[in-house]
Amino acid sequence: MKYIIVDPDRQNGMELKKIWLWIIGFSGNLYNIQRGGKK
Repeated sequence: MKYIIVDPDRQNGMELKKIWLWIIGFSGNLYNIQRGGKK
């Protein structure tokens, strides 16, 4: 049954990817809001 277990390194990689995408998206939104407010 060991083959069912997900590789922990791979799982951590996916979590980090999600966190990075969230941070990038959040930063992008803040940047757009700041630009929109200045115009």
